[in-house]
Amino acid sequence: MKYIKKYLYPLLIAALSIVSFLLGVFLIIIEIDAAKNIILLSLLLAIIAFICGVIVLVKDIIRKDYVFKRYAANISTILLSVIIFCTLYLAHRIATPDGSKVVCGTHLSGLGKAISTYANDYDDYYPDCNQWCDLLILFEDAGARIFICDKSDAIIGESSYAMNINLNDKKLSQIEPNTVVLFDTIHGKDPNGRDVTVSSRYSYKVLKEMGEDIDFFRKNPEKQKVYEDRWNQSGGPEILTAENHNGQGANILFVDSHVEFIKIEDFNNLNWGNDLSEPNDKRN
Repeated sequence: MKYIKKYLYPLLIAALSIVSFLLGVFLIIIEIDAAKNIILLSLLLAIIAFICGVIVLVKDIIRKDYVFKRYAANISTILLSVIIFCTLYLAHRIATPDGSKVVCGTHLSGLGKAISTYANDYDDYYPDCNQWCDLLILFEDAGARIFICDKSDAIIGESSYAMNINLNDKKLSQIEPNTVVLFDTIHGKDPNGRDVTVSSRYSYKVLKEMGEDIDFFRKNPEKQKVYEDRWNQSGGPEILTAENHNGQGANILFVDSHVEFIKIEDFNNLNWGNDLSEPNDKRN
């Protein structure tokens, strides 16, 4: 019994971590919210198994208990725990969505709601593609940080997203639901660096007053430098980028307001509404 306590308990904990992980995967499949916590528990158990194995091994060394079978059992337990932890960690990273993608998608979703509200307020028209960032801040209370993808190097007063230029002077109700509205971009970055102050932005006064950005604007905000053209960007597939997400793809906001992460190999399948390029009846 003493032998079991010493050498099998760590193994049992390691086995429990595997069971916990499999349970977490099952919960992910059936879309249960607790799945992520279960998987994290499995990683914790693997760590505990490793610590228990090390403690028992150290105790044997201190007691000068040089029984090879016991050492072999302990070392095997420790190695198994390490292998289990590494495997579960990698599986967890694969099974869990990239946090930056989720946050970026959430920001785009928020911008989509702001655009929909703007359209409702302005006879169903999209905001002007040349002023869309400023307009959403001035008239729809969009926060400055919502324009930033956390994985990009954009700062307050810059945007990580661009608007589909084909939507300029178009009505929301006239566009196909699967048409691109906003998308990831690095357009506007200048190799010469940030060369204008954020106070040059049309919406600067509102930006400055936003409580969420008080730390950013606390000291000499008018001197904060930004890329001049990394704001109100618009264009098409030529400025779409996967750079914000390690070359894997980009988050896209569609006309029906849903946001989807599109893999880079599927970029060519996106609907940019090129048939909308002809001028529509202009807003009054």
